[in-house]
Amino acid sequence: PQGANASGGNYTLSETGAIARSFDSKLDDFVNILDFGVEEGSSKSESIRTLNTSRFISALQTERSVYIPKGTYEFNSEVLVQNKNVTIIGDSERNTILKWTSSTRSNRIDWTTNTAERTLTIRNVYFIAAANKSGSPIYAKDTSTNGGTVKPNVVLENVAADYEGSLSRWGKGYHFEDCRCGYMNRVTFGGNPTLTCDYGFIFTGTEMGCIDNYLAQCQVCLLYTSDAADD
Repeated sequence: PQGANASGGNYTLSETGAIARSFDSKLDDFVNILDFGVEEGSSKSESIRTLNTSRFISALQTERSVYIPKGTYEFNSEVLVQNKNVTIIGDSERNTILKWTSSTRSNRIDWTTNTAERTLTIRNVYFIAAANKSGSPIYAKDTSTNGGTVKPNVVLENVAADYEGSLSRWGKGYHFEDCRCGYMNRVTFGGNPTLTCDYGFIFTGTEMGCIDNYLAQCQVCLLYTSDAADD
């Protein structure tokens, strides 16, 4: 490849001080969601969506950066990850599309940690509700009770959540419970103008972590709350 020298199955970066590495070692630097068999494309069968969900979870369980190339990826249940560092990186919030087609279970990315020393990081991803979802596109919870950490629990950048179709919605926005030092930059949430959606962002909990979170250039639109419906 350009900018590199390759011979005998080795790879040498064309920078001063770089050393030769095997191609296997170089390719093992990060995890691609496709490495775990997740299939790209729309209108997949329910069996494929079920496999995509479990395989996505398997990729995240590695605790390595999981790259998701440009494309649409369909899932039909909650991506539940507990007590793991999670990093998800897409191509952009317009090109890497994660779509949930079933109302099964409430949340989409459901991340829980029992220690404040773990982080959920998501960048450059577009979440779509293609079903009537009762929960959040991202729900994160820190269950530790030691007062938190100066290290961030949640980092979101260039993340968007929206709905597809008049009968689809997120019932709730992004939910962070006892997550400390959270940082959200250019994160947007779109509800549905006719179906109930309770909030765009919410920070809850009883630990110190529920108060020191930072949002920059974040937006919420098309909220239709149960209170508004009663007015």
